[in-house]
Amino acid sequence: MKMPWTDRTGTAKAAAIFATGLGISTGLWGQNVVAVLGSRGDGSFLLATGWIELAGMIVSAAGLIVVMFVFLFPEVREFMADRKPYNDTDESGGLK
Repeated sequence: MKMPWTDRTGTAKAAAIFATGLGISTGLWGQNVVAVLGSRGDGSFLLATGWIELAGMIVSAAGLIVVMFVFLFPEVREFMADRKPYNDTDESGGLK
């Protein structure tokens, strides 16, 4: 099975990962809701996993919003591209 982010880079890859996470979390959360409503027990395990899926949905949606913000505003992309990576070593490889 080919992953949706296989041939992508940068913001397209991040968007694919967050969208996939959002879709999977939403589906599993829906299954949890149906299972809890149909369970005859207390359903505490299903409620706990439902909350975890809800957290996954929130994180994925927030990630998609950040990706859209970066994509829509070229100034942010230019700022991110111009940044130099943090490097705490000197030329000889030792710590500064």
